Amino acid sequence: MTGTTALGLFAAALSTISFLPQAVQCWRTRRTRDISLSTYCFLIAGNVAWLAYGAARSDLPILITNTVVGLTGLSIIILKVRNRAIDRAAEDALAAPAAREQSAATA
Repeated sequence: MTGTTALGLFAAALSTISFLPQAVQCWRTRRTRDISLSTYCFLIAGNVAWLAYGAARSDLPILITNTVVGLTGLSIIILKVRNRAIDRAAEDALAAPAAREQSAATA
């Protein structure tokens, strides 16, 4: 293994680990209200492009990183889509007291 490949694998490990805390938090709490769906959709699109690039170059660090990060991001997207009704209910519950206060103030 060359030094460049070792550096690539190290960078890949750090990039992969960086997404795990968010994913674990979402899996544990099932809360995704503050997660941006569009951000993770762009992340997956970027991962697909990097996978194609890594495959074209036969670059193992790029392939490993973007496979793991892509799957982690995809799991967050799945949770986000499944939790949309829960997220909306939470937003409505948070908005209700503010709406009551505002209507009381204008009355």
